[in-house]
Amino acid sequence: MAAAETSLRKIEEAERNHKDKTGKYGTLQELSAAGYLSGNLSKGFGDAYCYEIKVKDHSYEAHALPDKSVDDLLPAFLIDQSGTMHVSPIEAREATIRDPIPSEK
Repeated sequence: MAAAETSLRKIEEAERNHKDKTGKYGTLQELSAAGYLSGNLSKGFGDAYCYEIKVKDHSYEAHALPDKSVDDLLPAFLIDQSGTMHVSPIEAREATIRDPIPSEK
């Protein structure tokens, strides 16, 4: 499993814990302040990726966005409240829910 996939699974677990405690999904800052995320991930970066979370009323999307200046062959990843991971084509900057799951790629 790629480092970005591992980090997104950590965010998924943090979101689940945060929602169980507060009744809502949290931003990267909220998850970090609550102690669910630590290290570089709590700051939104690591392993040649930037991480961001888009929160809506009853859902979230966590994105791993590749730093193409580090490696232009890195794909982007996405995970949402369903727990399904998606991986983009290499040339894309951001993964979407229409992209395949990693095992299908």
